[in-house]
This record gives sequence, structure tokens and C-alpha cells, in this order.
Amino acid sequence: MKGSKRRKEAKFVGFLKVKNGIVEHADENAIALLKFRKLIVGQPFSFLFPKYKLPRICEKPYCKVIKLNSKKLLVASVLLPSPLEYFLVLVGPTEQLIPVFEKPESLFKIHPKIIPLFESIVDDIVISDGDGVILYISPTFKELYGVAEEEVVGKTVFEVEKKKIVSPSVSTIALKKRKKVTIVQENREGRKFVVTAVPVLNEENKIQGIISYNRDVHEYLELKERYKKLENKVIRFSSEIRELRQKEMRFPNIIAKSVQMKNVLNLAIKVAAVDINLILTGESGVGKNLIAKFIHNHSARKKSPFIEISCGAIPETLLESELFGYEPGSFTGARKEGKTGMIELAEKGTLLLDEIGELPLQLQVKLLKVLQEKKMTKIGGIEPVKINFRLIAATNRDLVKLVKEGLFREDLYYRLNVVPIKIPPLRERQGDLLLLITHFLERSNQHYQKQKTLSSQAMDILLKYEWPGNVRELENLVERIVITSDQEHIYADELPNEIKSLPWISSSEGISLPRAKEIIEKQMVQKAYDRLKTTIGVAKALGISPASASRKIKKHIVSVQE
Repeated sequence: MKGSKRRKEAKFVGFLKVKNGIVEHADENAIALLKFRKLIVGQPFSFLFPKYKLPRICEKPYCKVIKLNSKKLLVASVLLPSPLEYFLVLVGPTEQLIPVFEKPESLFKIHPKIIPLFESIVDDIVISDGDGVILYISPTFKELYGVAEEEVVGKTVFEVEKKKIVSPSVSTIALKKRKKVTIVQENREGRKFVVTAVPVLNEENKIQGIISYNRDVHEYLELKERYKKLENKVIRFSSEIRELRQKEMRFPNIIAKSVQMKNVLNLAIKVAAVDINLILTGESGVGKNLIAKFIHNHSARKKSPFIEISCGAIPETLLESELFGYEPGSFTGARKEGKTGMIELAEKGTLLLDEIGELPLQLQVKLLKVLQEKKMTKIGGIEPVKINFRLIAATNRDLVKLVKEGLFREDLYYRLNVVPIKIPPLRERQGDLLLLITHFLERSNQHYQKQKTLSSQAMDILLKYEWPGNVRELENLVERIVITSDQEHIYADELPNEIKSLPWISSSEGISLPRAKEIIEKQMVQKAYDRLKTTIGVAKALGISPASASRKIKKHIVSVQE
């Protein structure tokens, strides 16, 4: 069986691509014919065919019968012109190829059109002459269409179509229409292929030959579906990468490891891309101004000014002129040259109105009109001017309550409250606390040229403290102890009394440090678990691994419940 299979393979016609004397490509037929133990690709052509010399000119093919492994093979080659400058070599048994090579030019005159097919034989190929006689079929054609080479080579495309080997024949259509044709072609089993046939014309505009190449429709559709899925993945990954890049704390004063702050920044990034007014809420000291700057820096307005004004820090009588500006001579004491207001200074940029809950009602009316009409009139002015800015309002007050009490306009509230962003207090950001302490300690050390460190007990106390003043209080406290501490290593007794006077500390005389740490750990785990109810949530909130969180929950909560 093996011997008969090899004899059958020896009838194949093979192709080689040779450049600079080295074989760069060999199809399956060539490999079967030559029967070299070593790989053919990469070998010198002269090693394979020592008695055959490749021609030096590319005017016509060079044919020669050689003896190889006790068998006669017909070898024909042609040098393709610049810039390709490589040989196409056809090799096959003399008994099969001599009839074809009575006029070998019929095959090789069409060589410029089959260059891409021989560089990478992916699709199956059929080459026929100008009369439709099939000169060559690739191994994959035989496999896909279930035919032997002798059933097709030497036959016309019309005969092949009549035998239903292919139906319809794309080469037949291309011969009749004298132009490139692409159709869906079937084999005997009804399997469909996308097939293209390209006629090759000579100098007299006569068809010299036809090249057809196939692609399995099922593979094509599968490839198309895979491409579509990959394209969707690329779009999704690009979006995720863009968000990840935006999340890279390019604004250095924002620390966000906790789930709560990451959610805030995710929302901030989304609203930054949309040019809407918005309101930031949260307790005093949580960093509303930093989030406002973060949004500005990630928006299309980032190259324009970011103007910040606190409505509670400016007397009511001066707030209007600070916001809207005034014309020269508008009132007694006004500047001769007039004044540009904060709204105008924020042109094409962002205006942060901090403590907007302190804005007087009459100015709320005026601000609402500016937001609605995109126009503003200065104090003492007559003609309104067009303005273009984004308003971010911030407050630590309950605006809903102020609306009910008549201290804040309901229409202005809804104008600002399109996408509310609430910044959590520091006591709800346990995952950020240690990072913030470390960050402020390093920054203060660098600023004051110190090398202060915190003892473990001092760090435990800071981690336990509720921080009613939030990040601002923490920042100020760390800076204070760096400046006032007499020692490089800061101990618990050097912390301010209000920080040290915690319930468990005041009654902890005689408590060892390990016991004190255990108390802190239990309280933190209990608090996180009560709020989040999941192991993963506790792990993220406390900045520990899920496995560690699971052990601590079992130790401090489950065991007690049991």
C-alpha cells in the first residue's frame, strides 16, 4: 500500500521558488517527487539538481530532462524580471509532462500573474491555457474536489464542468466574458467555495491562460465571524486601555485604591468626556476641588483655564462683582478700568463654584440665567456677551434640604444635578488611609528635608481615628507632627491629644501592643463586613488579599456568631 501510494505521488507536478541560488519555497508535490531526507527549503538549488544550471536571462523558460533517484524528471525554469528576480521551477515525471512541455511557454508566459500564488500557496490553484486546457492543479484542489490529477490535468475546463467536478466552472465563465470573475462554485458533494478566475491576455489581446483560486465559503464565513469578534474585542480593549490610561493618576494628589474612590474616579472620567454642568457633594475636606481639577484635566477643556472661587469665603456684597465683573464707573469705589469676572476668566475652560450652598438667592437667579442663555451682563453693563464655560459646583451641605427650606432654587438644583458625584468621607475609605498617610509623610519629609518615620503604635492610632476633617485634617496633622516631633521616629505619645483620646486607648492601661492591634483589626474587619457583606469587598476595603480577609472574618465574626 505504501509503495503504491509513493508511485502515485511520483506523478505529481511540483513547483519550486529559487532566489539567489537557494530554494525558498517548495510545494507538497515537489517534496514528494524529490524525496530528500533533508528539508528542501533552505538548500542550494545546485545541491538538489547538480546537473541543471539555472538560466541567466528571463527571455524564455529553460527545459531539461535530468535523472534523479533512477528516474527521469523534466525540469523547467524561468527567471522572473526585476524587481522580483527569482526563479519559478516546474518539475515532474517525463512520461506525464512531455505532452505538456511540447510548448512549455504556454505555461510560463503567464508567470507574472501567478507570482503571488507561488509566494504563499494558501488557496488551491488551477492554471489553464487560452483554450481552457488545464495545465496545473494544486494539491489542495485534489483534496477539496476529490479528484486525481489525471482526471483533470490535460482536460478542458468545459469537460470538468460537464462531469460536475466543479459546478459551474469559473474558468469557463472567465473565458467567455474575458474578464475577472468571482462566483460561488460547488464540488460533487455540494461543498461551496468562493472562486475567482483571472484571464491573462497577451500582446495581441488574446487570452493566454486562466488562473483560478478558491476559498472555502465555510472557512471564509468563519474567518469573517472571527474577524468581527476580534474587531469588537479591539474596540472594547481600546476603550478599556483608554480608561486605564486616564486612571493613571496623572493628577498626583489623588490616592485611589479603595473601591469607593475608584468608583468616583470612574464616574468622573465618564462625565469629563461629556460637556455638562455637574455638582460634587461630600463632607468638608474630602477633596472636592481635586476631583473638579481631575475632571477638568480629563476633559476637552483641559488646555483652557480652571478658575476656582469659594462662595462662602467672599462677602455677599462683593460676590456678584467677583463672579460677573463690572464696567468702569459702575459704582462708588469701582476700578476705573472695570473688572473681569470669574465667569469671563473661565472662558472655554472650567469654573468651580465651591460652597455653592452659600450663594445668595438673587445671585442664584442670575447664575441660572447665565447657564440657560449662555450670555452674561456685567454689573453696569448694557449689552450681554456670549460666554462658553463649564460649571462644576461643590458643596458639603444638603441641597435637597436647602431647597425644601427655600434657601436654594429648585430649578438651579436640577440644572446642576444632572450627574451627581458624591465623594465618600475618609472613614469610609479604609483602603486609601494607609496610602494617604504614607504619601503625606513622604511629601512633608521632602518639603522640610526631614526623614521622619511613624512607629507601629502611632500608625495604628492614625488608622483607627475617624478623621472628621477628612483628607484635609489628615494632611495637616501629618505635616504638623513632621515639623514638631523632636525625634526621627515618631511615637504615639507625640500625636495630638484629640487623636490619642480614643475609647480603647483611654482604657487600655496594661494592654500589650499585640492585643491593641487585635482590637483594631477586629473593629476594622467588623465595620467593613457590616457595610460590604462580602469577603472580596472586605479585602478591597482593607487593602488585603481575599484569603486573608476570609481568615479574619472567620476569626472575628463567624467564630463569635457561632
